[in-house]
Amino acid sequence: MPTREKDSVAVYFVQVMIHALRDQPERRAAVLCEAGIAPALLTQPEARVPASAFAALWLIQIRELNDEFFRLDSHGMPPGSFALICRGLIQEPNLGKALTQCLASFALFLRDFRAASACMASARYSAWKLAAAMRTPGVTVRKPSWC
Repeated sequence: MPTREKDSVAVYFVQVMIHALRDQPERRAAVLCEAGIAPALLTQPEARVPASAFAALWLIQIRELNDEFFRLDSHGMPPGSFALICRGLIQEPNLGKALTQCLASFALFLRDFRAASACMASARYSAWKLAAAMRTPGVTVRKPSWC
């Protein structure tokens, strides 16, 4: 019986990652094959790819595009910038502050991503309101300090 990888990723994320190669079908197919992903999977919306193949595609795309944001921004992120951002987040005392700092750091590299900070603050507050509205008996919901 063939073994099956436990972890997988929706093909949607593969499509987003290779979007920059949409006008280069031969190059796109070569990149997918190098990662071990059958190009035919892209036409199947419910398909999933092994996490190991997705991780390989991630590294191949960074190498191919010289951009850790996969050309999803007009400016992009040079290789190594994501690691730099992550190192700066380790010192943050909680998840909310880390997310805020992460978005501020992304703004150093990306030009089309600036509105995300305001959107993230709004999303955090909305998530808190939703959680408060859905209170379960016996469970106390407190407003987080980062809202």
